This record gives sequence, structure tokens and C-alpha cells, in this order.
Amino acid sequence: MDAPLQNLLIWTVTHPDVSFVLDADEQRILRERPEHTAEFIRNEKRLYGKIATYFHLKKIHTTDSATAVWKTILEDITSALSSLGSKST
Repeated sequence: MDAPLQNLLIWTVTHPDVSFVLDADEQRILRERPEHTAEFIRNEKRLYGKIATYFHLKKIHTTDSATAVWKTILEDITSALSSLGSKST
């Protein structure tokens, strides 16, 4: 449902300089969150995938080591900060 001021709100809200979605393996999520069913996790992953696509968020797969995932995140943040620095000059 559209609200009358929806477009104005979206236009005025600030947008992040860097954003991403962490994408984990379904079996890993089930091990970490045993209170959920496989169907729930699949649906959740599907919805997060749609959000990532719609908002052009980078998906970071967490199948790599925590160090590699963190390195990818830091590279994205560093790149975004560098872009900001070059725009203000």
C-alpha cells in the first residue's frame, strides 16, 4: 500500500554509503538457530535476497573464513570512505 508521503519520505531519508547482506549456508544457519525450520530459513534467505536485489546491496557469502569475510567488509568500507574523501576535495 502506498502512503501519500511515501516518496517524499524515501527522498529525504539519508542513504548509506556502504551496505551489504551477509549470506550464510542454510545448514549453518540451522545449526546456529535450531528453533527455526529449514522452510523458515529458506524463506528468510529468499526475502533477504529480494531486499538485496531491490536496494542494490552487496551479498557477502560467509562460507569463507571469518577473517576473509571481515576483510571483504573492511575493503568495502574503506572504498566508500575513500570515495567520500575524494568528493569533498
